[in-house]
Amino acid sequence: MTFEKSTGSPHHFLAQLAGNWKGTSKLWLEPDKLANEASLVGTIQLILDGRFALFLYESSIEGEAQHGMFTFGYNTLLDRF
Repeated sequence: MTFEKSTGSPHHFLAQLAGNWKGTSKLWLEPDKLANEASLVGTIQLILDGRFALFLYESSIEGEAQHGMFTFGYNTLLDRF
């Protein structure tokens, strides 16, 4: 198991995601039927020496404010995010 931050490594890719983001959130509860669409703002920060990225976001569903977080990383043993 190795942790590599060099250019082209999965952890280098995570580092490139860090920063402020905004876009559109879309929610489907049934196939081919969009249930909700709303603006989304968030920030991605690196945690645990760049091994993981933390995405904190704000959006809404049917006008009700939604706040959340998502942590993602790369598993070097399984070779996948």
